[in-house]
Amino acid sequence: MMQKAKKTLLILGVLLILGMIQMPSLVMAVGTENIATATSREYNGTNTVDVTDVIFKDVFEGDDVSAVATGILDSADVGNYNIIKLVDIVLTGEDSGWYEISTVLLNVKTNVNITKVKPIITVKTEAKNGEFEKEEVVVTATITNTFNRLEGLPTAEQFIIKGTNATLKAGTKIIKKENTYTATFIIDDNTNRRSN
Repeated sequence: MMQKAKKTLLILGVLLILGMIQMPSLVMAVGTENIATATSREYNGTNTVDVTDVIFKDVFEGDDVSAVATGILDSADVGNYNIIKLVDIVLTGEDSGWYEISTVLLNVKTNVNITKVKPIITVKTEAKNGEFEKEEVVVTATITNTFNRLEGLPTAEQFIIKGTNATLKAGTKIIKKENTYTATFIIDDNTNRRSN
């Protein structure tokens, strides 16, 4: 009986000691004090950015805990963003195993820039009868990297097409249709002409 009692006391003692040890396990709170480092980039038509580091407000001092995630911006538009939503969060760092996190964090502070992208333009010229003669040459310029968002493209007035040894046909102007700009030129009389 005595031996059994000692085993019971020993088990109770171990349980009491374990109960007194605080294991750091914490669900990080949503708030604007969390700070995300996101990768600035050129405009690509989406509102997502890569998040490469997160400083959490509720991590114990000295613990090595960060995260990588996908950042969701309020808009896909060009601009500077100071608040971001984090999804697909994966904790990183030596002490990350002691922590838990929700799958989404809202209103996280950041500083990320979406900049204008340089347009990729293809140009096609077409002359009457298939030759560059004295008459008209139609120049068609197409912006190919629109990301299916035509509303951000230049207007016909903002788009410039210039011809070497050619002038815009009198009474005409550049015409825009979706992502294509067309202008009609007259080749100068004194230009040496050749077929294309």
